[in-house]
Amino acid sequence: MFAPFALLANFASEALLILASPAQAPLDPPLRLGHARFFDVQAHRGGRGNTVENTLPSFAWGLIDGASTLELDNGITKDGVVIVWHDEEITPAKCTDTAPVTPDDPDFPYVGKYIANLTLAQIKTLDCGAKRQYGYPMQLTYPGTRISTLQEVFDFAECADPTHQILWNIESKIDAEHPEKTKSVQDFVQKQNAIFSASPYVSSITYQSFDWRTLIAMKTVNPSILTSALIDNDTAIMSDNSTSPWLGGLRLDAFPGPTAAAQVAQAAYSIGADILSPAAESSSTPVPDPDMPGYITFTTRDMIEEAHRLGMLVKVWTVNRMNIVDQILDWKVDGIITDYPNVVRRVVKHRGLPAAPKYPKQRVLSSHEKSHHHPPTVRTLPSGLPSASFINLAARAPAGHGHEHGHGAAGPRSDVPPKWAGSVSRSSTLGLVSRTLVTAPTTGVFQNRLLHTSAVARDAPQVPDFSHYEAKSPDTNRGLAYLMIGSLGVLSASMAKSTVTEFLSTMAASADVLAMAKVELDLASIPEGKNVVIKWRGKPVFIRHRTQGEIAEARSEDWKSMRDPESDESRTKKPEWLVMLGVCTHLGCVPIGEAGDYGGWFCPCHGSHYDISGRIRKGPAPLNLEVPVHDFNDAEGKLVIG
Repeated sequence: MFAPFALLANFASEALLILASPAQAPLDPPLRLGHARFFDVQAHRGGRGNTVENTLPSFAWGLIDGASTLELDNGITKDGVVIVWHDEEITPAKCTDTAPVTPDDPDFPYVGKYIANLTLAQIKTLDCGAKRQYGYPMQLTYPGTRISTLQEVFDFAECADPTHQILWNIESKIDAEHPEKTKSVQDFVQKQNAIFSASPYVSSITYQSFDWRTLIAMKTVNPSILTSALIDNDTAIMSDNSTSPWLGGLRLDAFPGPTAAAQVAQAAYSIGADILSPAAESSSTPVPDPDMPGYITFTTRDMIEEAHRLGMLVKVWTVNRMNIVDQILDWKVDGIITDYPNVVRRVVKHRGLPAAPKYPKQRVLSSHEKSHHHPPTVRTLPSGLPSASFINLAARAPAGHGHEHGHGAAGPRSDVPPKWAGSVSRSSTLGLVSRTLVTAPTTGVFQNRLLHTSAVARDAPQVPDFSHYEAKSPDTNRGLAYLMIGSLGVLSASMAKSTVTEFLSTMAASADVLAMAKVELDLASIPEGKNVVIKWRGKPVFIRHRTQGEIAEARSEDWKSMRDPESDESRTKKPEWLVMLGVCTHLGCVPIGEAGDYGGWFCPCHGSHYDISGRIRKGPAPLNLEVPVHDFNDAEGKLVIG
């Protein structure tokens, strides 16, 4: 058992003593916050704007889009299982009933019921991936997707993220105003912490909640876990000015801050929160954008500054408008929770802030496929992959039952599709089924043929007789063949010579190019974050003025495990300047800049992807983009190639 209010009293009394002191120096931030190497772009519910929320597909795309943190919500079922879902009840806007768990289940239909009143088995029947939510017209749907348990999400992540780099922001969905709708604070803290503690991600988890009682309780059970205090104007102050049930018994006006915004930060600090997570805007704002007259913000500059002074980070939710992103970045916010992590990540990189690398798309989607849970009626191999169903060729239709064999034996299976023709075999060691199929239309004389191995003579097509055209002497045939082959060989050789000669002449460098043994480029003409392409010795050269974020991304990668292992330091003489030949190492095409799965270069010819250091990461290219001989003339601010 825990005593949250006693703990709260201790936190509050210590905080008031600190806050009342006349000289208030900034406090040291919690040491464990140092694990964040990048600006924290959090994929809200996995990235709700792009993919159906809080599902394995949304978390997969959150990784692919380069989120540094996956933000998600937890509920607890009637039988005590922690699941990943936002709402307290199953709403028809997001989920559809498929079938009851048992034929006479009195709880069916399940849509419209509270999660706390449904078992995991009942919840697993719901299709929560087929409906595109209102307000997110670009949201990708995944029909048939089931609600996952928290453990299933962790299992998927371990496959996609074997080095455990992703961060987590996990919310307890408790209704402080209507406790009958959800499980208790104690249930949430104990069951969530048990899963956290058993996971290799335990040190990467932030625990957040609007109900501050759960944050206090979690600190009691697990003092090392990071906690984040969620707040907005609806939970900060009640309409009748009564004490908010969301803040664990605190009143903001009890704190000495000069503004209400500063008091919010002080209240969060008093319960030991490591992070303050306020809403970006007030729920009562009449307009959605800070550039519009009448906009009402909830997060303010002084709220952020006070939180920083107290040693807390500030991560704002849910920010989907770029003008708000710009505003809070100017105020030095530490993280942004967004439905569009791919877009916010681009803004962060444009600002020169370090952004987390994107996860390899193929690996993540493969991990998602492995994590897909097949219906229990599908047989699976020990690997978890579905096994093809048997076709028992011994079970045949009765002889003469619409099948003309002519030998009196039992006919083929009557349930085999009429468009199939071929054979079926099964490996006795692997348990796999091999099936040879032909899907030609069933027309003409083949109308009634089903997996037959012997054709009736009258069904066989007639082959024309060409004997009238055959030469009478074998020597004549042989001589004509030699003549034709010889003539064709001479003609082919002549054409090949002409083609190769023309190709080599076009590829040869002209006299003016050969004379350009060295080229110089004024670096002042290339703004930060931009590419320039010049020609040197007949080849394109890519020159990129990299941002600090790009440098950090390039140097954070595990280069030793790459196909052509090279560190970013060995490929650059100055970290901000990347100089490479713009020739794909596969077949010599010219890659496209600021493209591909790794934010570097992409060769559209055969799909080779290079990262922001020009290293091959995916596709057929065997080597990194070549770095030519070059040097820097610092006195004149020039790059010298050659």
